[in-house]
Amino acid sequence: MEDTVTCKQCRHIRRDWSFFPFSIGSPYAWKCSRVVTKEESEFDPISGKTKVIPARPQTCVSARSKYGECGIEGVLWEPRRQKDFFIYLKRV
Repeated sequence: MEDTVTCKQCRHIRRDWSFFPFSIGSPYAWKCSRVVTKEESEFDPISGKTKVIPARPQTCVSARSKYGECGIEGVLWEPRRQKDFFIYLKRV
């Protein structure tokens, strides 16, 4: 039997508290601190200023999607607890 890994077992998972009362039980409330969007700059044609959009972590749902960086297999997964270390060694 192949051991499957979940985001709850990963050391990079973080809770997003910005939408706390509405995010109870939501899969979009969890962020992956390893998969980060790129910093972008956006030009505002009305004011003529350049606005910088900072890099921010993606949700685990988008990171573990079919086209995400981590993928369905959990390529960037690392164990959170010591007891999951042998699962990590099997995967490497």
